[in-house]
Amino acid sequence: MYNRKLEVAPIEGNNLIDTGKNWIEFCKVLRATKREGVEDLIKTLETTDFALAPASHAYHLSVKGGLCQHSLNTYEYALQLAGMVGLELDEESLIISGLLHDLCKVQSYKIKEILDKEYKDKTDQWRKKEAYVFESSFPTGHGTRSVILAQQWGIKLKKDEVLAIMYHMGFSDPLSQTKDFMQAWGEYPIVQIVAMADQLAVTHEDHVFMKNVKAKNLIKR
Repeated sequence: MYNRKLEVAPIEGNNLIDTGKNWIEFCKVLRATKREGVEDLIKTLETTDFALAPASHAYHLSVKGGLCQHSLNTYEYALQLAGMVGLELDEESLIISGLLHDLCKVQSYKIKEILDKEYKDKTDQWRKKEAYVFESSFPTGHGTRSVILAQQWGIKLKKDEVLAIMYHMGFSDPLSQTKDFMQAWGEYPIVQIVAMADQLAVTHEDHVFMKNVKAKNLIKR
């Protein structure tokens, strides 16, 4: 029987994002809020993989640095959306909700080797490839976990920020079927703004950013 060590293809696109630049920008924007506990939060995040983690295991920005990039994108879209519809929302709250909505993903992605079922080599063997696998040791709801972590790590959240982060997945969240979600969605405009900003960021990352990258042959398939 033919035996050999299979070549392992690295994760595609893991050199696309300037992780150092994004981390500096993230800290700069967060510090601009002058919110109590910001420095404690930043110090804690420095001990995690926040600046290097992907935004998802296989979807939007599933590359090194994707989580921080996505957080910045969401905050920027939130500011733009609020202005477009004429909502005078607290900019500090938009920044905090946008930047911290996905803290739940910190320390949750591991790189593992899996079989690439879309590629075979000359010997008709499946190639192995690196892939992100989501493994959380904190089994709570997506948005709820982000709220808990933000406050555990030092920053105090206002009520509307808690709701915006908790329900940032909008109607794709199972919680959207609850009375509590509908009340938050209807009474707190920031909840809608952050949820829509998150989705716009995902759409941009999937269909513009990555598409342009592939068109420039920066990702080789």
